Amino acid sequence: MPAAGIVIVGTGLAGYGVARELRKWDATVPLTLVTEDEGAYYSKPQLSAAWGSGKTPEQLVLKDAASMSTDLSAEVLTGNRVTGADRDGNRIVLEDGREIGFRKLVLAVGARARIPAITLRDGARIHSVNNLAHYARLRESLPGQGRLAILGAGLIGCEFAHDFAQAGFQVTLIGRGAGLLEGLVPDSVSSALQDALGKLGVRFLANQGIEDLSASGTGWRARLQGGQSVDADAFLSAIGFLPNLDLATLLGLETGRGIKVDLSLRSSRPEIFALGDCAEIAGRWLPFVLPINHSAKALGQVLAGKEAQVTFPLMPVLIKTPSFPLAVLPPPRESQGTWTETSDSGGVSARFRDAEGRVLGFAVGRNRYPERTALLREMAGQSPVS
Repeated sequence: MPAAGIVIVGTGLAGYGVARELRKWDATVPLTLVTEDEGAYYSKPQLSAAWGSGKTPEQLVLKDAASMSTDLSAEVLTGNRVTGADRDGNRIVLEDGREIGFRKLVLAVGARARIPAITLRDGARIHSVNNLAHYARLRESLPGQGRLAILGAGLIGCEFAHDFAQAGFQVTLIGRGAGLLEGLVPDSVSSALQDALGKLGVRFLANQGIEDLSASGTGWRARLQGGQSVDADAFLSAIGFLPNLDLATLLGLETGRGIKVDLSLRSSRPEIFALGDCAEIAGRWLPFVLPINHSAKALGQVLAGKEAQVTFPLMPVLIKTPSFPLAVLPPPRESQGTWTETSDSGGVSARFRDAEGRVLGFAVGRNRYPERTALLREMAGQSPVS
């Protein structure tokens, strides 16, 4: 078994990100990264904007595993799943039987896409796009310009709908709620985005779920709960993600929605850390790029033996719908207040204010999109919310 050093499981934005941050503080500590896939470095958020820009899976890759190994002075073990781990010792076991000891272990294992539990007939499948391999399989299932049905009208569903519609596909967006981005934005913003997608040809079916999926002609037919049917060449699930917790369970870690860690990204076992989509940081699950970047910076220092904690600034979500660019900062859960909204033919702006008039959240779209900068400054200058 190799000499124990720092082991990172996962080579996505979180895994490679924390490895880079560690190397800023410690250039010599033995470092091993383990991944189930080919270990390519790419920007995962670009998956929901790749088709419209004509990018193949290969063109999305920024560096291969060998290049990342050189850059990080690390061993990158590709195509290897962790199948075993010690609850009391510092050792993991790989699918190929190899055992790896660790002094410190980082779990950056991400999350898996939710797939609706429906009846699949005639060999039907529902796609998800959570990595390069998924994107490649979806491309293989679609003609050059065909029909795509997307389950879920949240952030990812809207981004994919825009991307494929702009590329000439007939897109049907199927949502369980009454509008787009339900729970994130007020009705006026939802309606404005729906209008923008509609101009691209996106059909939105509200308050719907799928009962079953079966073959129909050269494609597939979904029977909806309301009695309608939808025909498409492929069906894509965009109804959310579930943190990958299997390895945390093997290691005996405390979990909730994700792997529970403190602000130093330390789990219930002090030598094991977690960040990214698999982690619940001081009670918060933050499956977005900015929180990952801030977490990686803090954890890189902690792994190098320094005292550090992650601090999160105000982090709006920038939604990739280019014909209607949208920035959203949802108010904190359980916030008390009201939305005030203004809109015109050029854009929409909404602010969520509490009883004292403080802005706790916002949504700005199209030509009001630049207002996000001033709103962030205003919120940063407010008195803290108790």
